Amino acid sequence: MLSIHPAQAGPRIRVIVDTDAKNEADDQYAIVHAALTPMFDLRGVIAAHYGTLRHPESMRQSRLEVDKLYGLLGLTPNYPIVDGAERAIPDETTPSRSQGAELIVREALRDDTDTPLFVAFFGPLTEMASALLTAPEIAERDVTVVWIGGGPYPDGGQEYNLSNDIAAANVVFDSSVRLWQVPSSTYKLMAVSYAELMVKVAPHGDLGAYLVDQLVE
Repeated sequence: MLSIHPAQAGPRIRVIVDTDAKNEADDQYAIVHAALTPMFDLRGVIAAHYGTLRHPESMRQSRLEVDKLYGLLGLTPNYPIVDGAERAIPDETTPSRSQGAELIVREALRDDTDTPLFVAFFGPLTEMASALLTAPEIAERDVTVVWIGGGPYPDGGQEYNLSNDIAAANVVFDSSVRLWQVPSSTYKLMAVSYAELMVKVAPHGDLGAYLVDQLVE
């Protein structure tokens, strides 16, 4: 069983992770990193959909992958792991009800803390749009949305995370919520070699082996 120790100095920041975990092979690394980072006060993990092209029940596949990772971590979290919406929002005025959207609203509206909330999206912005449509006042709170998505800056264009819920992206961009966008022209710069993963990740138990094996596969 892993022992997670809080940071020795400095405030911890509240973080919610929203992940389409089974879509590709990179989210798995980000989930583990978030779970083990001492400066994060992780407040929940949301399993996100990634459309229906690759799997008709993509959110369910993401949830299974998140659960598998936590099993390999040997970690029983003291925060919720919840389901997001099964599909994109139907339009820019209609939220998709989900446990994930409810978690974001609940955490954003807390009055018993003065630490900022960061909501990190590794896939579509479905849950954030639904949270904003349900409780627009959260845009005025100390909330930062971090989104890996969108076409090359500054012109934009086709991009996978965006395409899985364009209406949700429009809702978030039209709101006054603080948004840090990491477009494809930036995130594609983050590269790592198979050799480095084999040397530095694969030897570290069942989890390390799985992280590398599933990427190679």
